[in-house]
Amino acid sequence: MKWLLLVLVVVPVLLLACGGDDDVPSPTATVAGETRVTITVAPATATTVPPTATVAPQATATPGVPTGTTTGDAVIDRIIAVMLAGDVDGVASVLATTDTPCTTAQGLGGPPKCAQAPGRPADGSLVRAFPFSTCEGGWSYDLKQHASLLVQNKLSLYGVARFATPQPPYTNETGYPSMEQMVLFEFSAGGVQRIGLIAGVTDGKVVYTRHICVGPPEEALGFYGPSAVILRGPAYQ
Repeated sequence: MKWLLLVLVVVPVLLLACGGDDDVPSPTATVAGETRVTITVAPATATTVPPTATVAPQATATPGVPTGTTTGDAVIDRIIAVMLAGDVDGVASVLATTDTPCTTAQGLGGPPKCAQAPGRPADGSLVRAFPFSTCEGGWSYDLKQHASLLVQNKLSLYGVARFATPQPPYTNETGYPSMEQMVLFEFSAGGVQRIGLIAGVTDGKVVYTRHICVGPPEEALGFYGPSAVILRGPAYQ
């Protein structure tokens, strides 16, 4: 009889416990399920949205400044076109030499070297040469050779900037032409992703070039006097 009573008491309790599981969802199971759904969906949204948020401002930054590879100025647009095309003859045709006294002094930088000029003229003689800079300044007497150096790497257009007043390449050097505008390019080389190239322009001709010494093109905007970006190219950051 005692065993029968025990069975009669225990069985209803077990049935009541089982019935409770059917009617009331387990809090642990419900929370875990909801947490798994949240973790699965949220990262997908966080991963997808940022690229759009990062790229969009580049297309709308600096209101009023056009984007692309043409300015509407035919001579500037030709400079851009031949540089991007890697057209050596075309690039050589947009370079302009400067008449300046040569020197017999040794060392890097400064005026063009008389010993490198055609005919090896005497010290102080006027020569026609093209000024450029890498990490040091120099002068070229062969425009086609210099054009080849400018386009030996695949270039991308960063933009075009106009100076408030014409700017010389160096404030402490004489005999250099001044620049009215800069056409800025970039390229990758030696594991460095963004190296800037300046093409200084006056009267529709490139009068000076500068490879920024392992730095991006936007650094050029701080090298000289006040300037304003008038075109943002595809490489604009």
